[in-house]
Amino acid sequence: MQIQIEQISKQYNRKSYALQNITLDIGQGVCGLLGRNGAGKTTLMRILTGILEASSGSVSVDGMLMTPKNRTRLQSLIGYLPQEVGFYPNLTVRETMDYIAILHGVNGRSRRAGIRAALENVNLDRHAEKKVRELSGGMRRRLGIAQAIIHEPELLIVDEPTTGVDPEERISIRNLLAEYAGRRTVILSTHIIEDIAQSSRQVAVLDRGLLKYQGDLGSMIREAAGVVWECRLPLGEDYRSLLPEYMLVASHYMEDGIKLRVLGSKQPPVESTQVPPTAEDAYIWMIGGLAQ
Repeated sequence: MQIQIEQISKQYNRKSYALQNITLDIGQGVCGLLGRNGAGKTTLMRILTGILEASSGSVSVDGMLMTPKNRTRLQSLIGYLPQEVGFYPNLTVRETMDYIAILHGVNGRSRRAGIRAALENVNLDRHAEKKVRELSGGMRRRLGIAQAIIHEPELLIVDEPTTGVDPEERISIRNLLAEYAGRRTVILSTHIIEDIAQSSRQVAVLDRGLLKYQGDLGSMIREAAGVVWECRLPLGEDYRSLLPEYMLVASHYMEDGIKLRVLGSKQPPVESTQVPPTAEDAYIWMIGGLAQ
């Protein structure tokens, strides 16, 4: 499946843009949509699903434009996991899936088989008779994915699927999405670089409504070549005053001093060594540093 996004903008008033002239081509596999909170990721995803209308620009799925006339047909091809899913807490997992399958028009034997397959895919088949209120945060996110794939969509859009889950659940969700993308298209929105580093063939970076990068992860990492430094400072030194023009990525306190990882176009004026960039380095360099 091919998704083409052409010059999409979303304007809320004369001075406030959520998105400005976003153009993206997304093909099969996992596309990681990366950006900090407030970058415009959720707005773009809601436009892609037809929930929100863009102020200008167009979206097409396999050549079909997302218009009011085509919206229902295109939405049948799309599965969507928003950041928050309003499940009924007193329904069981199976009842929840049955209800959502009916909404998607999945009926009869195919509905029962689809529910069973979706729950098996997310490892919730053993918990089918549990009430939703009894599920952990990670299990609810997996149920969210199950409801998004019950009608076997060709395009799966998931918004921050690993937020608030423990490391084991995060790995499980990432593996699940990568497996699903083996035969379909998955758009994964996140601000967590590890979520895309392992599985995404394509990466798009949004910041303050602007597209900063689109391409493969390796090329993105190479964008930060020559700007990553490891520095050592004595304990008690104020690195902010010594390195005011550098972006801090990480700091480690050791017995004999402080080890810093910083980004800058020239060598810092302290004991320092240039090191190869990581995906996290490249991402922080592109968005101009982390929010303070």
